[in-house]
Amino acid sequence: MFCPFCQKNNLPGGVRCAYCGALISAPPTDSPPPQSISPTTTPSLLQRRRGGIVGLLAVLVLKLKSFLALLKFGKVLATLTSMLLFIAADTRLFGWKFGVGIGLCILIHELGHVFVNWRKGLKQSAPVFIPFVGAVIFLKKFPEDPTIQSESGAGGPAAGMLAALFCLLIGWLTHSPFWLALANVGFLINLFNLIPFPPLDGSHIFTVFSPGLWKGVLIIILLWALKMPSPYLWMILIVGFFRRTSEAVNARYLLAPPLVRLRMAAIFLVLCLGMSYAASLTLQTRQAYFHAGHQPVATTASATASASRPNPVPFTPEQKATIRHFVQGALFAFTLLCWLPIPFLIAKAANMRWQPPSLLPAFGAIAVLPLLLFGVPHIAPLHSIALPLLLAYLLGSLFAFVCALRATFSHSRTPKTVWTLTANTALWATAGALLVAYLFNSLPLGFIVLIPVALLLVRAPWLISQWIALCFANAGDYGRAHAWFSKALAQTPPRADEAFLHRRLARIYLALEQGETTLKHLQQADSLASLQGEVNMSYYIHALILQERYLEALDLCESFLLPTKPLSRAVLVRRYADVQYVLIASALQRGWYDNALARSNYCLHEYKNASSLITSLFLLHKAEALLGLGRYEEAEETLKAIRTLPQTPTHLAHKLCLGARIAAQKHDRATMLQALHRMQTLLPESLRVRYWVGRLQCETNPHSTDKTALEALAHDFPQEYWGRRALDTLQGKSEPAPPPSTPPPTAPAFDFVT
Repeated sequence: MFCPFCQKNNLPGGVRCAYCGALISAPPTDSPPPQSISPTTTPSLLQRRRGGIVGLLAVLVLKLKSFLALLKFGKVLATLTSMLLFIAADTRLFGWKFGVGIGLCILIHELGHVFVNWRKGLKQSAPVFIPFVGAVIFLKKFPEDPTIQSESGAGGPAAGMLAALFCLLIGWLTHSPFWLALANVGFLINLFNLIPFPPLDGSHIFTVFSPGLWKGVLIIILLWALKMPSPYLWMILIVGFFRRTSEAVNARYLLAPPLVRLRMAAIFLVLCLGMSYAASLTLQTRQAYFHAGHQPVATTASATASASRPNPVPFTPEQKATIRHFVQGALFAFTLLCWLPIPFLIAKAANMRWQPPSLLPAFGAIAVLPLLLFGVPHIAPLHSIALPLLLAYLLGSLFAFVCALRATFSHSRTPKTVWTLTANTALWATAGALLVAYLFNSLPLGFIVLIPVALLLVRAPWLISQWIALCFANAGDYGRAHAWFSKALAQTPPRADEAFLHRRLARIYLALEQGETTLKHLQQADSLASLQGEVNMSYYIHALILQERYLEALDLCESFLLPTKPLSRAVLVRRYADVQYVLIASALQRGWYDNALARSNYCLHEYKNASSLITSLFLLHKAEALLGLGRYEEAEETLKAIRTLPQTPTHLAHKLCLGARIAAQKHDRATMLQALHRMQTLLPESLRVRYWVGRLQCETNPHSTDKTALEALAHDFPQEYWGRRALDTLQGKSEPAPPPSTPPPTAPAFDFVT
């Protein structure tokens, strides 16, 4: 798009020039085309009769529904009718007693959902049974609060577990195989519902789980399943693992308090492990109940055949020696294949040449194998753990190779340092070895395995502080994350790791929309190590926009779109999407809402096949542009479309901020205060949150003269966009307005590639 005023090209999608702000195309109209009115015609006799019959049936249906609603039997009748059909279908398979029992267990499961939804004020339909499948409840409105969604999902399995425990208790007291078999089926039905896949209950419970908590829950279930195997637990593990690795991280869980997340994780584990254990106890009783009278009988022919088999010929000493040498050679080859590529894989993942920190663990691990093969079996105290120690070494080697391979081909936009990748590889190897120690119930083996990783962490103490800081950052606690990153910097890491920590701090300050501090940490990172890459450039651009240094940001955008080396199409598309996002953000800050809306609509159409996170970001900016144009209903509908899409903590706070502004325009003070409270709980240090909390509280309460929040923001951050905007609000200045159609004389501008 060419601007005739400043003679510059712009990226397509906008209606204003990105530099001078002049209108270069007409804003698109979003209003629907007028509907044509068809001429009225006289209906025929047949149409009249049909209309009369349909009208009569409609009246009868409405009368019947009104009568049922008056007697409050409509929902109950629908549930009972579908339940009877379900029982009739199950009776053909299991008999009438078992069919009734399964129907009642599922009904109690659904009533658990009904009770929790009623307590939380959710409007819902009556339970509807589906033959051979189960039952379902429909909510009138999806809950915005993930805590309510998680508790609603857990209500059904908890009630179903209590019903199955009641059957188990009756079975133990009466020694009835029927009740024990029914308890087993009840446990299995509710355990199946805990699989974290929509629309099962497990997917709703997992909405409050942070990424770290999700991993912890899956690890605990894995350790349990290794000791007490259950196909349903393995299904939960496999589905949970693939959902965790394939889906984008959604920051919606941050709306739930940390104690709520831990409580729901504990409830999920109690339900999973408790029902798995109870189902294993009653499994044989259920099998005997269904297969009574069909016990397998061993035939005489098979016994005779087994007796007539010849005894195996023992190996000679020479054959045993040959087999032993072959196994030792295979183990050496396996070890070399696992550990030799690891230094080069780590160096490639860190975008640099191999270094000694990655070589030492690899050569040390290779040197350990001869000791395990020839030394440990001849040491008397270690003779009993020789085989478990060898298996732990082999599984740890495999885990280390997989970790290094995954780090190399993960296509991460934020490459880590050699020390961090080496420590991650060592931890994965230790996890594999500890898994073997757990299977063999060997405590000495566990202590032996922990010695190498302990020595590594003593050599690099900043890694512990860095991991703790990352845990707090993933949990949305940026205050504690900043403290631990600063502690890691104080522990004198190498230059590359120090630069990596500065970049992490810059990422935190960028999430809090503090552009000046972000630029300081990025400059320190660049002075320590050459980290100028795609992510660093993106951070610089966003920080300059927050500083209202638009010309410098647009110059960086130009170089960002004109790389010095060939890039793949996916990387180029991502860069163009990043620049469009920057242009929309700058247009919103400058009050060019028409341009932001046009670009948002263009990007939603152009990048409709992009990731769901990118879609949610463009929808968020579209909602803000509609709000700036005074189209509140459309902005509210746009925010509803973001509800189920992934969101980062910053954009989740942004969404809550827009919801609070819409509620303030509708004079809905209760909804506005609820949104403000969630914003302050989520990101209390964000400048955007501090500004809108202070402004909306002053605007919606005209009798309040307390402007401390805006005054503190203007005083503490005078160089930031939100600090200057707080000062303008205190001085009574209006919102930023777009420039006129004919701009003033232009200054030097950037040139975008069309």
